[in-house]
Amino acid sequence: MTSATSHPAGVEPFPVGDRNVRGVPDDVLAAFPPAPMPTQRPGGSGRSAIPARPLVPARRPRRQWGGDRRTRALPIVPQPVSDRRVAMARLAIIVTVTAWLGYLITWFFQDFFHPGYENAVDRAESVLYLLIVTLLTVSALAYLLSRLGFFYRTRTHHRASRAILDQFYDMTTPTLTTIIPSYQEDARVIRNTLLSAALQEYPDKRVVLLIDDPFAPKNAKAREQLKAARALPYEIGRRLAGPASRFTRALQLFEASCERREPLGLGSVIALASYYEEAAAWLEQLAADSEIIDHTDAFFANEVVLRLAASLRAIGAALLDSADEGAVLEEQMFRRLYRRLVWTFRAEITSFERKRYVSLSHEPNKAMNLNSYLGLMGGSYGEVETVTGTALVRVRPGNRTLNIPDPDYVVTLDADSVLLPEYCLRLVPGWPIPRSSTRPGSRPMSTSR
Repeated sequence: MTSATSHPAGVEPFPVGDRNVRGVPDDVLAAFPPAPMPTQRPGGSGRSAIPARPLVPARRPRRQWGGDRRTRALPIVPQPVSDRRVAMARLAIIVTVTAWLGYLITWFFQDFFHPGYENAVDRAESVLYLLIVTLLTVSALAYLLSRLGFFYRTRTHHRASRAILDQFYDMTTPTLTTIIPSYQEDARVIRNTLLSAALQEYPDKRVVLLIDDPFAPKNAKAREQLKAARALPYEIGRRLAGPASRFTRALQLFEASCERREPLGLGSVIALASYYEEAAAWLEQLAADSEIIDHTDAFFANEVVLRLAASLRAIGAALLDSADEGAVLEEQMFRRLYRRLVWTFRAEITSFERKRYVSLSHEPNKAMNLNSYLGLMGGSYGEVETVTGTALVRVRPGNRTLNIPDPDYVVTLDADSVLLPEYCLRLVPGWPIPRSSTRPGSRPMSTSR
C-alpha cells in the first residue's frame, strides 16, 4: 500500500510492524516496537478488519443516590398520600425520638459520668456535644413533622371548583398589580416572566417591570440589556392587544344582544367555541415562536402557555359537543365564558426605573427597588428638574403626570420566575375582600397585600 506522505530525499519509509526491513540497523528497529496487526473475522475480507483490542464503551455518569428522577413537572394539586406512606412518616418520627432518648441515656452513663471526665472542661465538652446532637435531632424532627403535615393536607385539601370562583368574581372584582424587579436580566428571561403574569386570568390586572439596571450603562452589553428591557413591556402589550381587543369586542356584542333580549341558540354556542379555538391556536403559536434555550424555557412553553392552550381548547370542544346535542347554555354561563377570554388576554403592562430619579433610593438591592415603587402607589407625580437631577414630586392628577394606581392586591415576582395559569385567580379568594372592591350587599373587609 503506497503512502501519500512525502519524505525527505534519500530516506525510504519503512513499516514499523515488519521486522525484516533492509537497510535499517537493528538498534534503530529496537526503538520501534511492532505495531499490532488487525485481525479479521472468519470468512471475511480484508475490509472487515477489526481492532485486536476491543473498544470499551463510555461509562454513563453515575446518578447521585436519592436524586430526583422525575422528568415531568410536579402536579398543581398533589395526589392524596397513601396510608402506607403516612404510617412510614409516623414511624420515622418515632424512630428519631427513640434514637435521641437512647443516646441521652448512653450519654449520661458513659460520657457525663465516665471515670476520668470529672473536671469542668470534660463536662463542658460533653454537654456541648449533647447540645449539638439535640439541635440536629430537632431539625430532623421539624422536617419530619412538616412532611407528615403535608401528607395530612393532601388527604383533606379540596381545590375550589370553577363554580365557586365564578360566583366570587360575580360579586367582586378586586384590582391586582404584579411587580417584577429586574436587574440586568436577559431579555428572553424577562419576556417569559412578563407573559406568564400578563396571561393570568384576572379581571383587572396590571404588570409593572421594575428595571433596576444602571441608568447610564458603562459598556455596550449593559446598554443593549437596558434597551431590550425597556422595549419588552410595549412589545408584549402590542402582541396581546390583538386577541384582547377581539375578545373584548365579542363580549360587547354579546352584552348588546342580551340588552336587546335576543334569544341564545346553537349558533351562539358555536360562535363562542370558535373564539376558544382561536385563543388556543394563538397560544400554541406563541409557544412555537418561543426561544427554547434551557429547561426553564421549556417549562414556560409547556406548563404555562401550552397548559393554558389545552384548557381553552378543551372548553371549545365541550361547547361543540353541547351544540351537537342541542344544548344551549344559560346567559350567565355565556357571560362567564366570554369574560374568561377577555380576562386572560387583557393586561396593562408598563415599566418603571427608580434610578432615573434622585428623589428615590438608589440602594443596590431588590428590597429598595420594590419599596420605592410600593411607596408611590396611589399617587400622581410629575418630573421636576433639579440641580442634582430629575426628581418626582406629588402633583394633582393630569394628562402629563405619572399616575400609579393603588391596587387591592400586589404580587411580587422575580424576573426569572413564572406564574402558572389560574395562580392569581385562585389566590385572591383566599384573602379578605378589600373595602375598595366591594359592591352593595357584599361584606367590606380590610385590604391585604
